[in-house]
Amino acid sequence: MDRLPLTIAESLHLIPSVSALDRAAPRIWCLDSVWIGPCSPDPVRHGALRREEFERLEAAIAADAPKDRRTSRLRREGRKNLDQDVLTADDLRQRLEAFSPLLPIVVWTTSAWTDRLFLWWVCDALRRAEVDLDRVYVAEPSLSEDDPHRASECLGIFNEPELAEASALAQPLTRELRDASADLWLAFAGPDPTAFDRLRRLPSAALPRSCEPFRYGFPRRDPDGTLRLSELDQRLLGFLREDEWRRPIDLLIAASPDEPLLFPYRERFVGYRLQRWRERKSEEPYLISEPRPDGVNSFTRVAYRLSEGAKALADGIDSLSQAPPMEIGGCVAYVDPYVVEEDDGDWRIARL
Repeated sequence: MDRLPLTIAESLHLIPSVSALDRAAPRIWCLDSVWIGPCSPDPVRHGALRREEFERLEAAIAADAPKDRRTSRLRREGRKNLDQDVLTADDLRQRLEAFSPLLPIVVWTTSAWTDRLFLWWVCDALRRAEVDLDRVYVAEPSLSEDDPHRASECLGIFNEPELAEASALAQPLTRELRDASADLWLAFAGPDPTAFDRLRRLPSAALPRSCEPFRYGFPRRDPDGTLRLSELDQRLLGFLREDEWRRPIDLLIAASPDEPLLFPYRERFVGYRLQRWRERKSEEPYLISEPRPDGVNSFTRVAYRLSEGAKALADGIDSLSQAPPMEIGGCVAYVDPYVVEEDDGDWRIARL
């Protein structure tokens, strides 16, 4: 199959995030961030899990929000967006069938972890729907190796001329890349994270620039057997203080835009994870929270500080249950018995 120079206007675009492609037409937005919350290799189960998680988060946010017309309107809009989003392979198939079968399909991605996850999920959906690969292309804008913003590369940072250039250079989605991507998705969304750990070690064009974000959410085990919080939790709680109230927005302001641990998650992750710590049931909570009536959204309505007992977390944890669960693909960190181990500069996912 020869590559054809594609313009943005003559193609159907599958887009994983808000970007300068928002004005591209026609387009299908797939805005569900599969890195946050539960996943499943079974498409129907996956869709049900994503909807359940949205409803749980919506209920938690509503509990902190003022009971007024604005909040009711925002909840209705959130529900409408959920109903319109593409959550399953069947959702994507139905959306594709609404367009001409002659339109080229451009799947957008970058070498960033979250954008690569989107590519893997789409390839699994395209394989299940048996979409003709002769009409599917992959567009991948990228920054130069020496660009100071390369660490924070994602689709949203590129401007319209850069995206137009990437569209013109879009490459056909080969069967090899489709199958490799779909297999990576199935391993990521499966219950055993060691399966993905094995696949990410094999050379493949489907892999992102780095798979480091995959390990950040798992608890760690030192060579001497000491269990520790995940790098994400350690970094996130490190932004909090015992003697000072901080809101999620304050943590985001304090963090560098290129913060290597928090960047793949940014705004959604900070509020999401702090909420999980707040919901953790224990005789001695590690996080203390208080509402902020003047707050306007989930980043400003609640403030947090560390309890005195949280100090001990920096020295290690006695059991996985000391931290709240965190879904990573099809696995639940701190519940399922998996940890990160480091050895000679490398890392692996191991079973306890």
